[in-house]
Amino acid sequence: MRLILILTVIVLKSTTVSSQDLDSSLMILKAKVCLLEFLNYKSKTAIFEFINEPLSYKLLNSKGFSKHIYFFEIPLSFLQKKNLIYIYDYSFILAYNARTETIYRLKGFRLNDFPKFLSDTKNGNNIDYYTASAKDLQSANKFAKSFFIEGLDMKCLYKSAISVTKHKLKFSCLRPAEEID
Repeated sequence: MRLILILTVIVLKSTTVSSQDLDSSLMILKAKVCLLEFLNYKSKTAIFEFINEPLSYKLLNSKGFSKHIYFFEIPLSFLQKKNLIYIYDYSFILAYNARTETIYRLKGFRLNDFPKFLSDTKNGNNIDYYTASAKDLQSANKFAKSFFIEGLDMKCLYKSAISVTKHKLKFSCLRPAEEID
């Protein structure tokens, strides 16, 4: 009986570990769809070339969020390749929820998904309760002390998400990438 219990625990533990592995191919594919607006297409096949082209990214350090939330940065530089040109020279930051397969645009995009990300964090199971709590989501100062994402101004993002004014110029963290001349 004890052996069955031990084997059950081992099997459950191994399935938990494998389900937490990051499917980076799906994450990058979803990120590429978000980045399509930043390309200048020279041919009808440019979109397919971009989707099939490898894209470099860097996983970012974070604190306060569950292990199934991944933050990553994708640098786009002015570069001419075959039929497409990146018309922006900027690093974009995104979040990816591996459980729900949802992607959030957090920096550099014309539309910022941080209000939705914050709402999903408040309502979902996206908090690492060893380092943060639901109480830390109640004010910008508490939020900025308990939550961290490399390369982002957490206090500014929090204030922009709860602000009645959604004007991008008021919040420096919401400014999109600027086109290269």
